[in-house]
Amino acid sequence: MSDYVKPLTEFTTTDFQSLFVNDEWEPYQCTCFIREDIDWENISAEDSKEWRSEFVKICSDGYIYYHNDQPVGWCQCIDPTCSNVLTSMIKPEESDNVKIISCYFIKQGFRQRGLIKSILPLVIEECQSKGIKTLYAIPTLDQKLNDPKVIPHTGFKSIYNEYDFSVIGKTEMSYIMKKSL
Repeated sequence: MSDYVKPLTEFTTTDFQSLFVNDEWEPYQCTCFIREDIDWENISAEDSKEWRSEFVKICSDGYIYYHNDQPVGWCQCIDPTCSNVLTSMIKPEESDNVKIISCYFIKQGFRQRGLIKSILPLVIEECQSKGIKTLYAIPTLDQKLNDPKVIPHTGFKSIYNEYDFSVIGKTEMSYIMKKSL
């Protein structure tokens, strides 16, 4: 099996968008932490595709996960300067060589297989190879995991613990975790 990640770029946008085809999340495409002032109730998939295609030209905000050369997952791992929402939530102490892991998406047919455990170490390795010194993450609070209205798209604290992330704070919905690379 060949499992690897590639950054989202103009050249991999089609692979990214293929993850969402015929999925209830297609109109959103993991943009809730980077798009402000959006009418989320009325957004269309076409609007998101067009917006995403333009955004990726100025900011690569994550990694596509490939399993057997097929795109099956996504990890949003973004520079804080590309997300006012995340920057105000986390308030990173550092300004250079920082990324925030804020969202995962797994393609239908591949969910409930623990792929986040496969994606996270690949993203950490990729960040290290690019000179990133600090990673932040915002996994869902444990007490929110039993709420049927909460979708833990930001990951689980237990997975981040396995990779030596430390809790440094909390929001209403998430832990704020940090790892030095």
